[in-house]
Order: sequence, then structure tokens, then C-alpha cells
Amino acid sequence: MEFIAANTGSQTLYIEKDRITAIVEKPVIHKVPGADEKVAGLSRYEGRLAVYLYMEEKIQCECGVLLDTGKKILYGITARDVGVEDIDPALLSAVMAGVWVMRSD
Repeated sequence: MEFIAANTGSQTLYIEKDRITAIVEKPVIHKVPGADEKVAGLSRYEGRLAVYLYMEEKIQCECGVLLDTGKKILYGITARDVGVEDIDPALLSAVMAGVWVMRSD
């Protein structure tokens, strides 16, 4: 299984490559007044709504990683940068479908 490593500030997320719809450089994200603090904001990608989330901390989004939910809405993860990383899946723990972090045990 191939992973894209996304630096989200204080942690690295390992995202299954086949779950990614797109990686968007410096996406235009519109803040949503009154939204939960985990919600970075909204954007559009190829006619679809994308909801961007802060996974660990609020960061300046240099790269947006869009995940396909199988529905009309995409979920986006805010990242500082991304890259390909070869990692043993046994070292990872799931945080959401197709998104992993390094195990802490």
C-alpha cells in the first residue's frame, strides 16, 4: 500500500494514495463564521464542495489533500507539505478511513 505523508504541523498523517482525489497547492479556503474550530473552511474542486479540516492544529494551508467520500462533498486536510513515503502499515494506527498516524505504543 502506498501512502502520501502530509505534514499537518505537529504530526504527520499517512494517507492511502488510492483514497486521495487531489492534492491542491495553496487552496482558496473560505472561513465559515461560527463553525467548529476543527473546520478550516470551505472550497470548491471541480464543481464539488470541499470541507477542509485542521487535523491537529490550525496551520497555514500550503497543500490541501482532498479525500473522496463517495458523496458529493469532499473532505480536505490542511497540510504544510506532502510527499511520498514508504512505511510499514503495521507501524500505523487509523484516525479515519484511509488516514493513519504513527502508532504511539
